[in-house]
Parts: sequence; structure tokens; C-alpha cells
Amino acid sequence: ARYAPVETAGGGTVNITAGTGTVSSSLRMKSNVTLNGAGNPTTTLNAGGDFQVIQENSDNLSNVTIQNLKVNGRGRTGSTNCQGVYIESLSTSHNQNIKVSNVQSLNFGGMGCHLKRADNSSVIGCNFHDNGATLFFHNLYVRESNSLNISGTQLNNSPFGSGLHVAGVTVGGSCKSSTCSGNGQNGQNIQDNPSNYTIDGCTANDNRNATAGRSDGIGFKVWGGTGVIKN
Repeated sequence: ARYAPVETAGGGTVNITAGTGTVSSSLRMKSNVTLNGAGNPTTTLNAGGDFQVIQENSDNLSNVTIQNLKVNGRGRTGSTNCQGVYIESLSTSHNQNIKVSNVQSLNFGGMGCHLKRADNSSVIGCNFHDNGATLFFHNLYVRESNSLNISGTQLNNSPFGSGLHVAGVTVGGSCKSSTCSGNGQNGQNIQDNPSNYTIDGCTANDNRNATAGRSDGIGFKVWGGTGVIKN
């Protein structure tokens, strides 16, 4: 309700002041709206239930920014329905220009951040860690998102998942200057024949957890396709 007038006016910024609060239902993002905290972890949003703390309001979003805050599942690791940032398009259409910047997401049973069909988008300077209660739930999960660029981001300690998992048809995109360590499966798992994908200046170590039941223990795993791994 707080950001509805902003969206109606054609867009704008909703500022969340410093402090810690509990979110009782999902904050639903709309096009041309920026959700801006006072900093990470200066502004902290705790999950008040098993739901996505920040998610899309509908398909076909564009020009959405989430920045400068912390979202905490508060140890709700028993439910994969509890996720930090969850922006997806359920139809065949794609969201455009989704930016997640300086966001910390932790302690969620589901994904720390899930972006599906989010083209020309970015994840910059974030810290997603200790997310995923079971197999196939990761710190950062990207699906069918073309030209999505990740940089300067920490993706560590997903007990059963990967630091970064990219799946579905992906054309273009990159992960640069990021760290993926202590995850249960792989540091970065890029599958389904990506085209022109780049991994540049990243670090991966100790991604192996025998208790995960599916521990590849690979730093950078790319399934077919074309791309570059360097530095």
C-alpha cells in the first residue's frame, strides 16, 4: 500500500529508514519503482512467515530496483516457500531491467534470490549466504534470463545448493569478481547450453557437502554451450 501512489504516479523511490522490522506479507514490486533501504545491514527486514519477502506484483515488470538493505529468513530453513528476493515472470514474457544492489539475503529455506525471465538485469555488490533447506535451492538462482550480469557478489554457504545456479535458455550474461565458497554442490553451476556466458575474476573453494546427497564439489561447472572462464 505504501508504494501504490508511487507506481500510480509513473514510478519513484520508496525509502525505508534505518532499523529492523518484521514483514507480515510480501512486499510486491511494480514497474519503475525503487525500494531503497538506508544500507546493509542498517535496514533489516525479517520474514514474518513462510513467504517471499520481496517479490514481483505481476509479469512484465520493467525498471525495478531493490537496494541497500538486508532480508533475513531468521532461520526459517524448514520451508522452501520462504525466500528473500523472488522476481519472476510466469508467462513466456520476460521482465526487463531488474536491479538488485547491496542486498544481503540469508537464512531462507528457499532461495536467497531467485530471478526468472529477467533480461538485461543485474546483481551488484550483494551478499547471499546460508540459504536453501534441501537440494536444488541455492543462494542465487537465475532461470531463462538473458544478459544478466552479476558482479562483486558473495555467494557462500548454501548447505545443499550451489552459490550460483543458472538454468534454462540463457544468452549472454556474466559473473565477475564474485566469490562462491562453502556451498553444498558447486560454486557456480551453469547448465542447459548457455550462449556467450562469461565467468571472470571469480573465486570458488570448498564447495562440497557429502550430506547434500548430490555433491559435485566443482568450482565452476558449465554444461555445454559457449563462453569464457578467465582470471
